[in-house]
Amino acid sequence: MTVLVLPYPPSANSLYRTIIRGKRAIPIKSKEHRLFFEAVAAAVGDELEPYGPNVPLRVRLNLYRPRRVGDIDGPIKALLDSLNGRAWVDDSQIVELHVVRGDDKHRPRVEVSVSPCLEVHPQQEA
Repeated sequence: MTVLVLPYPPSANSLYRTIIRGKRAIPIKSKEHRLFFEAVAAAVGDELEPYGPNVPLRVRLNLYRPRRVGDIDGPIKALLDSLNGRAWVDDSQIVELHVVRGDDKHRPRVEVSVSPCLEVHPQQEA
């Protein structure tokens, strides 16, 4: 089992911003999004070996938000994407996700537990 304590992620609403090039609207990662990815990379470091691409995973997230506002699902996208290549090869390996929300204005964070999921789930059946 892998256990990580990471900074609280930005909301899904602030992950991208749009720039206009001619007549095209191009989404780019926001500064907040890039800074969060850098913070996760620093917190995880190079010590962690990602679970291989064929390993189905069970993930538990304990979200401790800084304020009592926002949906429970808002920060999950950035968090899971930030762990691609670090805790797992790709977040598509996650077959079970359990999320618990709490509040901690003095130390907002996410506690992440990752373990192989040995039970057969519907999408894993032959």
